[in-house]
Amino acid sequence: MEERLPKNWISIPIFKIARTSSGGTPRTTVSEYWNGKIPWINSGKLKDTEIHSPSKFITELGLKKSSAKLFPISTVVIALTGATTGKVGLLEIETSTNQSVTGIFPNKNYNSKFLFYQLISLRSIILKQALGTAQPHINKKIVDETIISFPPLPEQQRIVQKLDKLFGELDTIKKRYNNLTTIKNTFITSCLINSETKKFYNRQTIGKYLEDSTERIGDDWAKYRKIGVSAKKGIIDLSVGQKKTFEKYKIVRPGDFIYNTMRVNIGSIAIYKGEEIAITSPDYVVFRVKSHLSPELLLGFLKSEQGILEIGANTKGSVRARLYFKSLSQVRMPVGNAEVYEKAELFLKSFNKGLKRLEYLINSKIPKLEQAILAKAFKGELVPQLPTDGDARDLLKEIEALQEKLAQKKKTKKK
Repeated sequence: MEERLPKNWISIPIFKIARTSSGGTPRTTVSEYWNGKIPWINSGKLKDTEIHSPSKFITELGLKKSSAKLFPISTVVIALTGATTGKVGLLEIETSTNQSVTGIFPNKNYNSKFLFYQLISLRSIILKQALGTAQPHINKKIVDETIISFPPLPEQQRIVQKLDKLFGELDTIKKRYNNLTTIKNTFITSCLINSETKKFYNRQTIGKYLEDSTERIGDDWAKYRKIGVSAKKGIIDLSVGQKKTFEKYKIVRPGDFIYNTMRVNIGSIAIYKGEEIAITSPDYVVFRVKSHLSPELLLGFLKSEQGILEIGANTKGSVRARLYFKSLSQVRMPVGNAEVYEKAELFLKSFNKGLKRLEYLINSKIPKLEQAILAKAFKGELVPQLPTDGDARDLLKEIEALQEKLAQKKKTKKK
């Protein structure tokens, strides 16, 4: 690693420039920690971001008091277990954490935000050392011994400024996508409202405008794509495990709706937009719009908060609740005139194509771009090195001398 670094950089383990400490609830001896104003984060909330305002407070969670510490501002925190293992945060407020989060406290000669960005770039390397399979976790030793790039402090600061600028621009793109999604949802709602009365159209059961599709593929199944649906991704390739034959699978034609009977209440419903026939599990429901309604508008309604409430009201069963086509037909939706829906369908089709391209950019291209930017940053290729920066080896000696001095003070206090 060091051969690829600029000559005034070095590579070192984290413990050389920082100390680590496990999280937990605040000390019981300090009463002001327990007045309901101390924020609390846990490993499941870490998302590789700066933490300005955790939503939970200790008193809200009803936690038992213990003797752990409160993490100060500028602490870098990293999740040690669960689905977010390796995710990091940078505290912008004094915060408590649970014990599945470790705090990292860099020496004053090492920029906390520089370490924050560097740990994001090293997440895949850290995860390779994770213990366990079903519930992966890392320990404090793995964090301590993670090798990092160590440039002079002025260059650390310049790199952080550059990364803040570049990541800020990428965040702007993500926010614009979210804004467009909001605009789409607002448009869908507006199509359900009578422009003259400013009230929702009369609610009607949607079954009269729909047609159930139960057609099976039979023996001719081998050449067809097998599809399912995800709440986040829409149409996906269906995982079939060890299954060998698919004669009972349902035919899905371009433009058909498909949904998971047990997960439609969380948005697992989509329109199949492929050009060729596909097939899906007999456990899924397949249907199509036969008249009047705009398919895109119907989909938007069924995935909206109002539509999900209607779905919930018509779902049958208690332990494994399912929504079959007969029950879906009883869902009530404000229904206006067909002319409006024809225009809405044209607009939403065009809008959704653009939104899909932007979604692909955000979910596929931007993460790769972020990693490429971070890789350049920690190889010394993002900003120029200046002769006035000094050498990281001299800076490390200063850090070691300071750490030795602090260690001697602790020994004196114990005596």
